[in-house]
Parts: sequence; C-alpha cells; structure tokens
Amino acid sequence: KGESFVYIEGFGKKIIRHILTAKFISDGYQLSIGNNMYEPMTDFSSTMVITRAALETYLTFHFLFVDPIDDDKKRFRFLCWHISGFLDRAEHEPEFDVQKELKKNETALLVAYQEELKTNPYFLTITPEAQKRALKGEWKIFDGWSKLAVNAGFQEAFFRQQYRFLCSYSHSG
Repeated sequence: KGESFVYIEGFGKKIIRHILTAKFISDGYQLSIGNNMYEPMTDFSSTMVITRAALETYLTFHFLFVDPIDDDKKRFRFLCWHISGFLDRAEHEPEFDVQKELKKNETALLVAYQEELKTNPYFLTITPEAQKRALKGEWKIFDGWSKLAVNAGFQEAFFRQQYRFLCSYSHSG
C-alpha cells in the first residue's frame, strides 16, 4: 500500500526540525532587560529532550520503512503504528464541529485499518496475544528502543547509555 510512503517525508522533516532546533537551543541566549545584560545561558535540558525526540523519530522511521524487507511485515508495522496514532487521538473530545467531523472520519478509518491488519499475512503468523496487542496499536510489540537501535546500526551498550542519559532530561524526576 503506497499511502504509507507519504509519511516518509513527514518523518524526514521532523528529524531535521528536531536536529536544527536542538542546535539552535544549544547555541544559547543572553537575556536583556532594560539596561541589564545577563550572563549567556544554554538550555542544556531542552537540547537533550529535543535530541531524544530526534533519535526516537529516526528509530521509528528505520523500524517502519528501512528495516523490514518483507512487504507484509512492513505493512504490518506501519498499520500497528498508524492505528496507534488514531487510538491516541480517540481519547480527546472534540470541541468544534470540524473536529467532531474529523473524529468521525478517523473512527471509520481506524476500523478499516484494524480490519486490514486482521488480514495481513504477517499478522496471521503471530500469537493471538500479539495480535490483540497489535490491534490496540502497540507498534513495538516485539522490540523496545534498544532493539530498534541495534537494528538501525547502533552498538547496544552505547545506545543504552546515551538513551538513559537523554531520558534523564525528559523526566521531571
């Protein structure tokens, strides 16, 4: 199914924007209020949060469009990921008519994608439990971030160390 390829450009833009934003933030700023010039500052924490987002976007892109050679597995992964997005948005209550119409349309699309997923040849080879998880939009059913990173060419120990470091800036603890 070719419509999944329209997302490739979006992933590329998102990765580039995150990287450029991280670079911009890491360059720092100097606050000026009235005649007072304050010490130059760099928001290191925000740089790390954006860097993590860029990394996760790259790994997701690789997982969906590069890693799977088999077309059925590629479509399976895309459908799981796509369904996840619909389910995330389904929790939000629309306020305006245009949003209500969009939610109605997305509900119909969600059902159609779930029905397609049920007939996917790769889907039919996985366990019933994994099938349930897939239909619920769990797109990393068999793989966590570390596995995705290794499949994308990262050395596991290096990735785990760096990812743990980046996550420490993304959580308020």
